[in-house]
Amino acid sequence: MARIGGTTTTAKVGTAPRVTPNGASDLEAIIRRHTEEVPFDRTTPGQAAASFTKEVQTGIDGA
Repeated sequence: MARIGGTTTTAKVGTAPRVTPNGASDLEAIIRRHTEEVPFDRTTPGQAAASFTKEVQTGIDGA
């Protein structure tokens, strides 16, 4: 409890909200898109990995 200007207050402290790192807000959609391309033979695993890495890095750099 703290006393401020004649009024007693009680601070409510809890767990801080999670902070999303720069560039991570779209990560789930990027992962889903690239992992869905491989089983349908629209891209190879290597191409998907390279494209994924480039897209994530672009998001981080732009944040």
